[in-house]
Amino acid sequence: MKYWSKNIKLMITVICMITLLLLQSNHALANQADQVETVKKKVIIDISVEEYVYLLVPTTITILVKDTGGDPTPYIPGKVLINGSLFTEFTTSNDGKFSFMWTPEKLAVYNLTVETMETENYATSKEILLLTVEFSFEELLNEAIRELEYIKDDHVLGKHNTEKKISTIEKDLRKALEYYEKEEYLKAFLRIRHATHLLEKLVKHYKFTESLSEELKHIAYKLVIAVRYKVEEDLKYADDLEECLKKPHKIKTMRMKVSNKVLLELAQQFYDRGINEINAERYSKAISRFIVAYRLVRIVLRCEK
Repeated sequence: MKYWSKNIKLMITVICMITLLLLQSNHALANQADQVETVKKKVIIDISVEEYVYLLVPTTITILVKDTGGDPTPYIPGKVLINGSLFTEFTTSNDGKFSFMWTPEKLAVYNLTVETMETENYATSKEILLLTVEFSFEELLNEAIRELEYIKDDHVLGKHNTEKKISTIEKDLRKALEYYEKEEYLKAFLRIRHATHLLEKLVKHYKFTESLSEELKHIAYKLVIAVRYKVEEDLKYADDLEECLKKPHKIKTMRMKVSNKVLLELAQQFYDRGINEINAERYSKAISRFIVAYRLVRIVLRCEK
């Protein structure tokens, strides 16, 4: 009996130890499972922009947020920073996308950062894209010509010789490019103003679809920006010229000194009026203001030679 009693006690002890070990093991497994469940999924951010990013021209930027399997992740909150400053906040749509417009105001390399916020299922993520903002008078005009050709090929333009008018606009722009290459900038500006005026007449008087009207307006906007920046280049000389006007030996007479200063002030006023016309979407009038500013600055530059 003593033998069996000892064996029973030993077996009970062993069973208790095994039970305790199993409980500890199950507890550890449960903790591991909890840790696995709390690990957030990763997301991948794709940023896409138009082929070229031009100075003063609105650019569409599209953000796509997807999981590691490549599937879009909807309703992910986030923010966009440009050069470290908050530009906009967003929440992705059903297809995991968010689009916005951005207009660069300086020739520079911009740091575009997109950050997504932590959610119940997804961890935070971050993507950086460096955007080089360019300006090319010729490329803006060539792009406008390409867009006009696309419109002629892909849209039903209807009656009223609309296709012929668009062809006339294309000819004006090609002629403007020829003048620009010869450095006959005033003649180039006058051709662009005529082309822009024709675009505005098409939008105003003909009943196009809303999308086509917007395309034509966008082309006109690119044209006015091309002229604006070229004129602005000459106006940047104004600061140097004002410094020059303060040195009497640089100007032959006091009368010339005063007249040049007045001309520069007038040029700046017409340039500012041109900006106001752009804001009012009167693009051909804006070009007219820029042309006056350009002529005034050129007079001063000739006097300085």
